[in-house]
Amino acid sequence: FFNFTFSALEFTNPSKIRYRVKMERLDKGWVEADPLHRSATYTNLAPGKYVFRIRAFYEDNPDNYSEKNIDVQIKAPWYASPWACFIYCMAASLMFIYIRKARKNREMSNLQAMRLNMFTDLTHEIRTPLTLVMSPLKTLRENESDPDLKDTYDLMYRNSLRINRIVNQFMDIRKLDEGKMKL
Repeated sequence: FFNFTFSALEFTNPSKIRYRVKMERLDKGWVEADPLHRSATYTNLAPGKYVFRIRAFYEDNPDNYSEKNIDVQIKAPWYASPWACFIYCMAASLMFIYIRKARKNREMSNLQAMRLNMFTDLTHEIRTPLTLVMSPLKTLRENESDPDLKDTYDLMYRNSLRINRIVNQFMDIRKLDEGKMKL
């Protein structure tokens, strides 16, 4: 908001002076000013450069006038300055990068969870038939009287126990990952 107040230096007959004003880039044509108040008020001008023009003339001779120009510059508010726009762009870029990275990490996490689930499922699938083989093998081993065959059953049983321990260790990885087990 700003206001121009003006007056012509005419001391002999000041009531005969008339004024016309024009704000370049804003007014389409000349505006007759009130001779008693001699002011022009402007509000809500967009940032930029303007020229305020005023003409003073005698009321009986409008073609013979005196004109003055005042340059007016409305600066952009701080939040619309080039630096602010640069900061907005940088913030938007960083936000975009962060969101993209978070999305990628989430996808990778989901993929790792899927792999771990598949791994756990496979481990369970191996453990079930292994347990079913170990039980009869243990019975065969305990009931065998032939030493060579008993040694073979012992070897088979020890190896099945070893495989079972490895499968259990794989399942412990899943428990550790879920926080159900501590090292």
